[in-house]
Amino acid sequence: MNKLGNIKIFVMLLVGLLGIISPAKVLAQDLDSSNYTLKSPNLTGASGVVNSGTSNFTTLLVVGDATADARLESASYSAGTGFPNGIYANVPKIKCLESNTDDSVGGATDTNCEAYPLTAAVAGADTIAGDGMQGICGSPGCYDRAKIEIDPQGNPIDTLYLVSITDNDSAIEYFLQSDNTLSTGYDINDYQTICEIEGYDPRSGSGCESSIDPNWDDTLQQYNILNLLSGVTYTVKVKALNGDFTESAFGPSQNVTLEYASLVFDIDIAGSGGLATDTNAPHNVELGDISNTTVTATDRIWSDLGTNVFSGLTLEVQNTDLTNGADTIPSTSEDLTVDIGADGGYGLKIDTYTQDALGPLLPASQYDTVGANEVGGLSSTPATIFSTNTSGSNKGPISGGRVSIMVKAKAVTSTPPGAYTDLITFLLTANP
Repeated sequence: MNKLGNIKIFVMLLVGLLGIISPAKVLAQDLDSSNYTLKSPNLTGASGVVNSGTSNFTTLLVVGDATADARLESASYSAGTGFPNGIYANVPKIKCLESNTDDSVGGATDTNCEAYPLTAAVAGADTIAGDGMQGICGSPGCYDRAKIEIDPQGNPIDTLYLVSITDNDSAIEYFLQSDNTLSTGYDINDYQTICEIEGYDPRSGSGCESSIDPNWDDTLQQYNILNLLSGVTYTVKVKALNGDFTESAFGPSQNVTLEYASLVFDIDIAGSGGLATDTNAPHNVELGDISNTTVTATDRIWSDLGTNVFSGLTLEVQNTDLTNGADTIPSTSEDLTVDIGADGGYGLKIDTYTQDALGPLLPASQYDTVGANEVGGLSSTPATIFSTNTSGSNKGPISGGRVSIMVKAKAVTSTPPGAYTDLITFLLTANP
């Protein structure tokens, strides 16, 4: 009997203890501190974005499985309902997409890209002589590559981007790979930061140098889309992925048209200062009266040169003979003042040569002479007068090449009188 009574007393005490720790239902109030405010933590009241009033934090309150966000949609992002569609990364835009821009003096098209020419303010950068893609690929622009820069639209600096590139001729959609080539497929490695895609992100303060970002690459500041086809127009768009946020939609698209592999070549006849406008063929250079003193034609032979061919170009010259039909003034490589053969002569002498970017133009020593009346001879066999190539620090492509060439002649007492003429032919070819 005593044992049974003890058991009943124990049960009654346990029930009493449970009654003591079971409070009536109480709704919690707003909780405040100097750093944050929690709104209706019972989740049955209002929901929304709550800010601390400082940059310390922002929280998103949830009711059930629906997401409530006062910023439901804007031009750069949208909010979904239901977990995990909380909020998307901001939809990025394309800041610039270029293949043939030219920002040199008198350039026809301006560049919107800001990463080139690289400035001295960016540590370790190489300065490019001419802005735009003609300063990268040569005139008239690129035939196999392009440059893209992304407007992040407020996404954090570690946001990843995927670039879609559609061939408008074939309608095939490609994606920019991590090695800057194209493929019809992609994986997570092809989502890259702006630094990885462009080699530069102005938000980092001083570029993406190795001290800040190991993905620094000044080549990517010049071109970052490879394996494009000449003459094709591409439609390009970008989307973003950022950490725990879901992937954005693709942003607005832009088009870029690739040039063909090209040679730029024009001849004009003008004085030593050149002309602002082109002259039309046939091109004539008049020497005037030739005597036993060297005569230099007042007009120069001006030529504009350019190419986007990687291996560069070669300009050659050849002639028939300076003749009046029966008699000839020989063309030889010599100093006409000395005239070792005492038979007169004539030839060409390079006056000036410049380029806006790349190259440089390399003059042939035969025509780039020292003496005031020292000339290079002409023959029916083509001879190189200018070239570009990729040896050493030289670069084959060239933009804005400009040369002027003088014509000089001298007669002797025994030279028969008459009207002497010659046909000079210039040949421009791409290097193999």
